[in-house]
Amino acid sequence: MIRLAQPPFPKTFLNKKPLGKMLLVLAVISVMGLVLFYIFVGLPGPLTLSEAAEGRVTHEEPVVLLIANTETLVLSPVNGTPVYRKSDGSRFRRGEKIADVGREQLTAPAAGLYFASKDGLEGLVTPGALKSMDLQKLVAEITVVMPDMTKILSGTEENRNFIPMSGSRPIATVSVNGVAGKMVNNQEASWAFVWLPDTMGGSMAKDIAKGDPLQFKVGESYQKAYVERVSDTPKGVVVRFAYFLEDSRAQRMLQAIWVRKEPQYGIIVPVSAIVYQGEGAGIYVMESGVIVFKEGIRVIDHNDEWACIEGIEAETQVVENPRPGIKGRKIK
Repeated sequence: MIRLAQPPFPKTFLNKKPLGKMLLVLAVISVMGLVLFYIFVGLPGPLTLSEAAEGRVTHEEPVVLLIANTETLVLSPVNGTPVYRKSDGSRFRRGEKIADVGREQLTAPAAGLYFASKDGLEGLVTPGALKSMDLQKLVAEITVVMPDMTKILSGTEENRNFIPMSGSRPIATVSVNGVAGKMVNNQEASWAFVWLPDTMGGSMAKDIAKGDPLQFKVGESYQKAYVERVSDTPKGVVVRFAYFLEDSRAQRMLQAIWVRKEPQYGIIVPVSAIVYQGEGAGIYVMESGVIVFKEGIRVIDHNDEWACIEGIEAETQVVENPRPGIKGRKIK
């Protein structure tokens, strides 16, 4: 007698009509798909509400400035230890006595602020070099003196605000024809190379041209500068400030804020709360404990985090993380 092999599925499954079998398979696949979706994507979290408030949307970027001022080295006529007549950073006229070195004197070769220190970049980082020299070659030469410069050149997000030490060294004793300090002319405008590395949003230097005015916040003051050169390698621009930067008296590398656009004042909400529908925009708000959708919202300005809008009042509760299907939901 020939025995038939047992079917791999229960008879009840085999006895089902083809349509029923198909529906059962589709149901199983759907359930498995939902399970996998929630495993990899995650369950939707709770709605997050925040209060619309009066404020401003800013367009600012942290940048690093390499400062070039008009500097003149002071050379000593003799060996010895200088006895200074004024404090470091004081202003001297040309020819004025800076210090006594034994029976000789240090005199100012040019008018300006005297500093009894040097960083080795005095003859390299100058307004003239920034204006006309091959910037890639210039940076390579600077890196020899200031090795940490390579961190800025990497262009990575973590190094965008890195400020290398200037390497400025105080001068306690001097030698014949040796450097005894430098004069910094604070009557002439400061120049700077501004690193503008590419970001996820594209080139920071996009649409910048020679002659364009730029605004920076340096320390506690806002300074206007004008673009003299746009550089692709390294990424950035050479600018000439309207005045001497007081913050550059003690540091050649400065951290600054580039104000890309004037701030916009008004009603501020998280940019994630805005829902775009075609050419219009709307926002989910809470009214009397229920989520409703407000259409006709006008977005005046926005940055990566905040949006300035018209169409709702301050103190309105808005949904920061909107998604389909929340209209009419009650919030306790």
